Formats: sequence, structure tokens, C-alpha cells
Amino acid sequence: LARRLAELDWALGGAVDTAFMVAREPGLLRLDRDRVIRTLVTMSSVCGGDVLRLVEREPSLLLQDITVESGDSAERLVRAWQAGIASDRDSEWEARVEALGAYVGRHGDASVGFRDGDDPGLAKWARKLRADRVDGVMDAGQVEALERLGFQWDGGDAEWERWFTELREYRRRHGTAVVQPLGLDVSPVLMHWMSIQRVANRTGELSPGRLEKLQDLGFDFSGVDPIHA
Repeated sequence: LARRLAELDWALGGAVDTAFMVAREPGLLRLDRDRVIRTLVTMSSVCGGDVLRLVEREPSLLLQDITVESGDSAERLVRAWQAGIASDRDSEWEARVEALGAYVGRHGDASVGFRDGDDPGLAKWARKLRADRVDGVMDAGQVEALERLGFQWDGGDAEWERWFTELREYRRRHGTAVVQPLGLDVSPVLMHWMSIQRVANRTGELSPGRLEKLQDLGFDFSGVDPIHA
């Protein structure tokens, strides 16, 4: 382990916190140093001296197949790398939207990145989409395609929708949104989320839209609040 870590540190020029990178991406220890160097050279042809800062921030880049094609925009590549993905070319758009649509089909919402086991690449792309929207680099057609899938532009809203979907599924299975705390199929995180909704409602911080959705589901706002009782 120490030898592989030393080799990786050598390939990275000893200029970054290699141990922290490995803690986040243990797969880095399986890379040979020649591959690491090739990736750094490829990336530096686009972003110059910023390459080490980029891979330290997003070490998973070293595990991906980084290529630079003729016609690639340097700015667009760097935006993708900053989000932790190898590229975000127009030719990849349809496949990623299709993958997001399949995710919606499996889970009932587009909140990729907020469930254990979610595809990390798709989750990073979703975060990049939110940043792209804020920075005004998405066209109207892309925005519309994502919104048709129920994509949430605010990460907090996406996380809220993920737990609302779980509560909705509980009601589908049990016929009620009144969750029994000792139920075998009840996530303690869902119970915590429900408690937060009650507190937000009592303090007037629950948005009208969220309140209406919970009321329509039959949410019990008078239920036990285990974390604030």
C-alpha cells in the first residue's frame, strides 16, 4: 500500500494531497503511474498548470478515459472536469438524458445523487446541469427536456423530492402516510426527514408547495416528533 501510494504521489509530482485523494477514490491505488502521467499530459494540453488542482478536487478524473477531440471547446472540457466527468459533449447528451429517464422509471423521481448506490457519473452530471443553468450555458431545449423528466434545478429540492418519493411509496404499500416508527421497512432517515417537515411546518418554514404535496399525501403533521419532542 505504501509503495503504491508513493508511486502515485511521484506521478502527481508531490504537489497535491495524494493520501486525501486516495481516501476519496481508493481505486487510484490500482493505477499505474504511466496512465496517470498520460492523463495529466492530456488534460494539461487544455488547462495548463491547473491540471493538478483539478485532479486534486476531482480525483475520479484519473479513473476515467480522458480524451481531447478535434473541435472540443477548452472551456466546455474544463467545466466538465470541474464537475468530475471526463466530457460533456453534444454527442453524449441523448444517452445521458436516456439514463436519467431510466432512473426516473426505477425510482419515481429525477433526484439522482441522493440515494445510496446511485451512478456517481450521472450524479455528477446532474450537479453540473444545475451549475450550467445558473451560469446560463444551457439552451431552452435542454432545459425543457430535463423538466419533462421532473428534474429539480435546486439540489435541496431534489433531495426533498427523493424522500417525498419514499414516503409516497410507503403509502402505496401500506395505504397510509402515517409511518409506524417501529416498522421493519421504515428507514430511520425517512423518520428524521418527516420530523423535519413537522418542525418546518410549525415554524412557518415549510413552503406552500411542499405543504400542499404532503397534505395531499395524508401526511400526519400532528405525529410524534422524535428528534424535537
